[in-house]
Amino acid sequence: MKMRFLLSIDTEAEFWKYIPHPFYSQSLLYRIKWYLNRVRGKFIYAKDKQGLVNIVNFLKANKFPATFNITGHLYLKSCKGWPHFKELKPLAKWSFKKDWYYWDPASNQDSSPGLYAGSYIEKTMKSNSLFDLGLHSFAHECWPLEDKKIVNSGVKAAILAAKSIGIKPLSFSAPFNITEDKKNSEVLYTSLKENGLKIVRYAGREEFPNKSLHKFKVVSPIRKKGLIFVHTSYTFDGTSKNERIQRIIQDIKEKAETSDKNAVYCLCCHDFTFKKIDYLEQIIKTVLELKKQGKIKLINARDLLKTH
Repeated sequence: MKMRFLLSIDTEAEFWKYIPHPFYSQSLLYRIKWYLNRVRGKFIYAKDKQGLVNIVNFLKANKFPATFNITGHLYLKSCKGWPHFKELKPLAKWSFKKDWYYWDPASNQDSSPGLYAGSYIEKTMKSNSLFDLGLHSFAHECWPLEDKKIVNSGVKAAILAAKSIGIKPLSFSAPFNITEDKKNSEVLYTSLKENGLKIVRYAGREEFPNKSLHKFKVVSPIRKKGLIFVHTSYTFDGTSKNERIQRIIQDIKEKAETSDKNAVYCLCCHDFTFKKIDYLEQIIKTVLELKKQGKIKLINARDLLKTH
């Protein structure tokens, strides 16, 4: 069996700017950087859901499979404001600012196009066999730092949002790659399993707020806690430095030659950074050449259900 390649895209449109990384709450310097990044993002990030559109058009043109883990609210076409499906408000002890649940407006895809993608997903992505459509929380919350009732209500809300346009998500990637915290290591996995999710992208454990134990790996997915775990192999974005892109390209070539035959190279990125598509184009060109040489097999996350 060839090394498998999985492109995993965290899809959050404009939700990136409303809930910051949990570790930012621990430092005034990081808070300042967060606010500056929001200002910077207005000029370099794709507006509304244009980053998603750019990626989808490019992948379709190249017949390239991918998994889009989508923030649950984006599956909607409109909402009456919070709560949407009787979900509970997160305690958000990890957040330093008033979050989504304070300002969530009654709106729709016409008045707030960066918060909704339901019609676009339904028309352009839903029936395309190249794409697996999963979840990326509901409003970009950090669920592993919440209690069980809050996590379960949020997972259910995200599933119901996807169901509103006829999609049953089976895969999940956590915002900030935080799937497991040392103080409450089971809370997210239990909820995902109980609500029918099958696949989770994993990068390592947290010890919030002390440190993150994330690592990149190219390994075979494993089944544990009733889920299939696929490990993050590398991350990049449309705004990454060119040096990182070249390093990833070289890494993919090397791993295609040396990795275990059951390994999955899981490459992750965010949709909103792709105002330009050139970095993705470079990587996809390399992967397609390796596929042509018979050294790599292209998959989406749902394909893992056939072999694990």
